Amino acid sequence: MKVIIFKVQNENYGIDINRIQAIEHNMQIRSVPNAPKYIKGLVHLRGEIIPVYNIHYKFGYQDNAANDNKLLIARVHNSVVGIEVDEVKEIQEFDSQDVHEVPEILNGTETSYMQTIARLNNDLVIIINPDTLFTKQELTQIELAVKSGQDNVTAV
Repeated sequence: MKVIIFKVQNENYGIDINRIQAIEHNMQIRSVPNAPKYIKGLVHLRGEIIPVYNIHYKFGYQDNAANDNKLLIARVHNSVVGIEVDEVKEIQEFDSQDVHEVPEILNGTETSYMQTIARLNNDLVIIINPDTLFTKQELTQIELAVKSGQDNVTAV
């Protein structure tokens, strides 16, 4: 399994590299009035309007106030979403003996995004399934934010 490892707060997470279309830095994120807290805003990238998801909100962390944003542009179901992270670390290939199932006690609605857990040296990486990162309601709201913001976002 080959994943892009990134940090949110001081924790390591990863997403299968096949789900990532691009890694972008310092994008101008346009806010969307009245959008839910988990929608950071919209970006215009290569002619496409892409919603930016606030993963800090999902994980219960304080929002990242840094000006130099880092976005993982990921395929989620039939959409493309930017996921704002604190740091993009590396691309890592894991052997099967380093990848473990999520412990049963962690399986639940609030942690359904956890696909597997990988061991990297003396640390752990939570591998995220982008398709289960968002609830159906969040996906609907993301689509609505894109539709309402398309006329307001211009090329940068």
